[in-house]
Formats: sequence, C-alpha cells, structure tokens
Amino acid sequence: MTIIEQPDRIDPQLMRDVLGHYPTGVTVITALSPDGRPEAMTVGTFMSVSLDPALVAFLPARSSRSFARLRRSPAFCVNVLGADQEALCRTFASSAEDKFSEVEWRASPSGSPIVDGAIAWIDADLDRISEIGDHFLVVGRIRALDVVRPALPLLFFERGYGRFAPLQFAAGAPAHLFPLLRAVEAARPILERTAETIGSEIVVTAAVDDQLVHVAVIGHTSIHPSPLVGRRLPLAPPLGSLLVANADEGAQDAWLRRSSRAGEDGDRESLAEQLRLIRSKGWVLARKSPRHDELDNMLEVIADDVRTPAQGRALMRLLDELRQSYDESAPTNVSQPTVRMLAVPVRDGCGRVPFQIGVHDVPGAEDDVPLTHIRAELERAALSIGGLPSTRALGQGDDGHRCSARDRARGEGGLP
Repeated sequence: MTIIEQPDRIDPQLMRDVLGHYPTGVTVITALSPDGRPEAMTVGTFMSVSLDPALVAFLPARSSRSFARLRRSPAFCVNVLGADQEALCRTFASSAEDKFSEVEWRASPSGSPIVDGAIAWIDADLDRISEIGDHFLVVGRIRALDVVRPALPLLFFERGYGRFAPLQFAAGAPAHLFPLLRAVEAARPILERTAETIGSEIVVTAAVDDQLVHVAVIGHTSIHPSPLVGRRLPLAPPLGSLLVANADEGAQDAWLRRSSRAGEDGDRESLAEQLRLIRSKGWVLARKSPRHDELDNMLEVIADDVRTPAQGRALMRLLDELRQSYDESAPTNVSQPTVRMLAVPVRDGCGRVPFQIGVHDVPGAEDDVPLTHIRAELERAALSIGGLPSTRALGQGDDGHRCSARDRARGEGGLP
C-alpha cells in the first residue's frame, strides 16, 4: 500500500498507475472549424452529466493542441468507438494535421463529423468550458443522439485497449468439454447410422456452466438456416429443459432463477411442473414458431460472445416469448410444417445426463407418426451410447467417486 504523506505532492506516475486500473470508454470528439475543416481528438474522459437538462462532458488537457482547434466550434459530436476500431482510435490520437485523410464520415445535425463505424454518437452544442487543474471541463447540451450498431465498445485499461466481456455470457473453460467430446467422438458411428436411418442430422447438446452448447452435428444436412455446431445459448427457460430436468436440485434451482419472469407469482411452479413432465416422458419436443427465425437471426448477430448487455436482455425477452413452443402440457401432435427440436437424453454410468441427442428443424406432418419413429431411433441410439465405456466414465467425475445403487439403477435403465 502506498500512503501519501503530503497530498499536494502526489507523484503523477503513481496516479497514472493507480487510476489505470479503472477502465474507461474510448470516444472521438469531432467538430467543424470555422473554415469548415473537420477536427477530432481521442478522449477517454467522456461522461454523462445530467438527464434534465441533457448534458454531457469531457475533460481535455489544457495543453492539447487538438482541443485548441476544436474549441473554436460552437458544437461537437461524441463518437463512441467499437472494440474493432482501435486503429481508428490511434489515428485520432495522433498529432497528424489531417486526421480525416483516410476516414469516411457524415455530418451530424450540427454538422460535426460522425465517423464511419462508430457504434453510437451524441451531438451537442457547447454549453461551457471551465478550467479544472491541468484540464478543461467541457460541457455540452445534447441536441441529438443515436445508436448506429449495437456492438461491444472499445475500452482503455492499464495503457492498453480491449473490449467488454459480459459475465452473463462468459464461456466455460474448454477443459470442461474434453471428456464429453471424447465420449461424443466414440459415439459417432452410432450417431451416423441413426442419422442415416431418420434422414436428418443429429445435434449433440450439453450444459456447460450456465450455457447450452451444441458440441457436435453429425449426419445429413438439416434445413436449419445457420451452422449449429459451436453455438452457445444461455441455459435459461425454456432452453435446456431436458438436461436440467435430469440434473440435481441445485442445477434446477439455478435454471429456474434465470427465468426472465422469476419474480412473478406462479412462474417457478409452472416451470418446475414442466421439468417434472419432461423427466417423466424422457424426451422433449419444441414446436416451430415464427419467432424462432428471429432467434436465429439474433444469434447470428451476437455470435462469438460479443453480446452487449442490451442484446442479452433482448435475447432473454425473446426466449420468454418462445416458452409456449416448449410447453410440455400442450398436445404433442404437430400442426406447424416444421419441428424446432426433438431430443432424448443420453445417460452416463451413474444415470445422470451429460448430453442429449436430437434433431432440429425437421419437416413435420399432420400426425405424429414420423416423430414417433424419429424418437424411437433416437432413444435406441441413446441407449447404445450410454453403454459405451467413454460415456459411462463421464459419471465418475474428476474425483473418481463411485455411483450409489440408485444412480447405477438409473444408469442401467431401471429408474426414470
């Protein structure tokens, strides 16, 4: 711990080191000079000041030559940079005379530049400039603002650039998947034969921490509009209900608490009843909804764990609206032309369900006879896979614990 004996003599380098542990967003402040020339500077001190009136501010150094040019304008525009715009950030942070020589831009309502690719912009009239220590406090009154593209912002942290990674969607450690992937690979011949029999690819899905992961896609190509393997979704209602229904009480409780309506009366009881129905049936069916197309489009946009918190909330709202498609109390015959998902569990040597196998986006029919056939083939494959040494070993866990008699009976098909 560094204790300052004389507060008026704080070492500037120490201050930089300590405050460098606090991440800041990166913006580019732009304006038009009186002669119509675009000016800009990179700023990490932008902030929201007031909602009523709508005010924002930033703090340029008093020695800044870029701000000396910017302050001649009666307005300025704040450009919020995305995580993919580090090069642009460095361009505007340079001392180059013409920073816009290779930068595309369009005019904001005030005429200030909105740089191409910025994720958001705030156009403001200059309200006041005050001197604070070795910086200026520049306050602007907002006249217009907008989000151009919902993406992760560029951050500055400990003298380097990076991006924000929402914990809600943080990926589980790869090591969690290694034993599972070995078991899936050993099961590949069984899954390939089953896919050939039913005429549709088989998707292998597992729960990894708080995510639902499609770890393999085997066999025929489906009609699904985008690649499935590697796709990760939040393990939250209604997704993952088959895996959760066969998990321990702790996992079930966590899943129930992730419901977007977890605080509403009766929601927990309704979801818990669905889990009981799924566990009793031993399989899960989801009917196709037009909103599933919206879900696929959303997942394409927010792939590779670059979801913003706002996108995460939108995803959770959409999942809530899709819950009716996964309602186990509804009739099992299919009136829609496509079945979203039909899956059965694969049990390890202790009777637990480390992964499920299923079909996605397969043509439906006026009755459920084709689905009965598909389900029977999946259940036959799941039973065979559960008997493989690599699958049975998944029940041992890292600590090598032995199964209880009840666990063994469940794993051998003696218990539901």
